[in-house]
Amino acid sequence: MIDVAGVLQAVPGFETFCSVEKLHNLVETLRADSNFQIKIAGTSVNGIPIHHVRFGKGSVKALVVAFPHCSEPIGSLTVFSLLTLLARGNRELTEADVEWHIVPCIDPDGALLNEGWTQQLFTLANHMRHFYKQQLRDQAECSFPIHHNRLVFDRPTKEARVLQGLLEEIRPDFYSSLHNGVMGGAYFLISRDIGGKYYRQLKELLERQRIPLQESPPRLEGGASFAPGICEPIATWKYYDQLEKTTPCPEQVLNFGANSWDYLAQIKESALTFVSELPHVRHPSDGSQQATSQNLRQLKLRLDADKKFVVTVILEEWEKATSTPRVLSTRRYWKAWLL
Repeated sequence: MIDVAGVLQAVPGFETFCSVEKLHNLVETLRADSNFQIKIAGTSVNGIPIHHVRFGKGSVKALVVAFPHCSEPIGSLTVFSLLTLLARGNRELTEADVEWHIVPCIDPDGALLNEGWTQQLFTLANHMRHFYKQQLRDQAECSFPIHHNRLVFDRPTKEARVLQGLLEEIRPDFYSSLHNGVMGGAYFLISRDIGGKYYRQLKELLERQRIPLQESPPRLEGGASFAPGICEPIATWKYYDQLEKTTPCPEQVLNFGANSWDYLAQIKESALTFVSELPHVRHPSDGSQQATSQNLRQLKLRLDADKKFVVTVILEEWEKATSTPRVLSTRRYWKAWLL
């Protein structure tokens, strides 16, 4: 077993999240180290290399992937630290019975478009001004092929095809897709129940790092709950089956593909997927179980109404800006996306 708490003490410090260039430069320096095997698994739409870094030999194949969503940069710190500690010969990591496979950035094009806020000290204002995220069907994580009942999606992004190829090549025993939220505490998604002992260790690790646990994380109906803050990642096909009970055309609602862990479960049923959702910011009320006077349904309806109002204002201002044919086409695209 790896002493995670001990490894964390050796992690380097950071002022900002890692840029695509910083990750690329680190990988290039590792080429001189014979302990590492480095390949270009493919390229992004804009031609940026997507690296696959391999280290060591062991009975457990572990695949760690950063930037599955381009607006979630915490994983950049994880992979930078992991690669740095492996290069420095950290015994907990190098002597573990693990064959490490690391993808520092699966979506470099999207990550670059977020560097207006990831390369500055984090503030919510910067985050909102420079935030970028594609529609689900255009993301590496959510555009894997799927054919289930009337749901047919066969347009994976170029980056998803790269990740699909890596999953097929490596067939990892342990797969960690590095995600994060914005606020509300941490929670975890795991593909099967591994027992209370490990869930307690996860909770203790969070407590030592002063990160609150989100005991009731957002999850879809039909996904198992293993412990407070720890639940099953719902597969896209299961989500379809749930929607089919109340929705006449669920394939119109699910205008995207499968997740990477859905695909891994198809090609290697025994693989364990572990997703950590860590927050960018902390709030004193995170993790609180205190009852409020607000009705959750009414709150969500109000948020939906507020969103529609903001969208209407944006579209009205956009209408005023210009009426050229090219912009009209762009306007129709954004109108469809916003609504």
